[in-house]
Amino acid sequence: MSKIALVLLVAGLAMKSGLAPMHMWLADAYSRSPAPVTFVLVGATLASLYGGMRVIFTIFGNQLLNTGTTFYPSLSIGIMVTALGVLSIFIGVFLALKRSDFTKMIAYAAVAE
Repeated sequence: MSKIALVLLVAGLAMKSGLAPMHMWLADAYSRSPAPVTFVLVGATLASLYGGMRVIFTIFGNQLLNTGTTFYPSLSIGIMVTALGVLSIFIGVFLALKRSDFTKMIAYAAVAE
């Protein structure tokens, strides 16, 4: 049951922070607001990413670092989060280079962060 909660928590975190597979809403939502408000929203998104990671590793830290086995799930979760982050960086940068609207560029730069 706790693994289901962990998966749902990571999926919600990925949706809120705009990680690569779930980033489509971010550019449309951020481009509708004025540029200063977009900068504030980008900061809030990054703060929620940090807070979510702290919650995940505080609540599920002992379960992820199960040293009784030879397989370390925390390593695989770290690799997965790193791969999604690198994919988000490439997608965000390439989509930002194609845009001429300033707020869309800010939104895709938020995907790249």
